[in-house]
Amino acid sequence: MTTDVAALRLNVRIDEGRGPVVVLLHGINSTADDMRPLVELLRSDHRVIAPDLLGFGASPKPLDIDYTTDEHVAVLAATLADLDLPGRFLLLGYSLGG
Repeated sequence: MTTDVAALRLNVRIDEGRGPVVVLLHGINSTADDMRPLVELLRSDHRVIAPDLLGFGASPKPLDIDYTTDEHVAVLAATLADLDLPGRFLLLGYSLGG
């Protein structure tokens, strides 16, 4: 059995606030909770979205994929598409999320 990466979706741990959208991507060996201090600063005038990246937190952890950059991007893109974001957004990440 092979995991269909395009069918996977990330756990969106944080989706708070209203306004222009900012998507925050955490680093390796952590979860979106690491972004909480930044969320607190931004959510008063931005919609802040922070998912757990593929293989971390409550997001899928398939054993039969290589966790390539392309796989991470595909799952993030599908997850964000499902959120039906209004146009452009700012993407900010560090470490693995960068």
